[in-house]
Amino acid sequence: MKKLQDNLYYFEISKNNKEKSLDDFYVFDEKNADLDKYVKNTKEIKNILITIKTLIDKKRKISSN
Repeated sequence: MKKLQDNLYYFEISKNNKEKSLDDFYVFDEKNADLDKYVKNTKEIKNILITIKTLIDKKRKISSN
């Protein structure tokens, strides 16, 4: 696995590989009809991940005692 670098390393990469300021990939003329569904699903996934992390943390805490 690749070692993570500090923020300065990634800043230099982004500084040297600039994107167009209004790249077509990020600009949308119209709201996607499914956007509300995507937001809802994203929030559900976030809550599931928080629950998993909480359970893992509790398990580790119990195991360490």
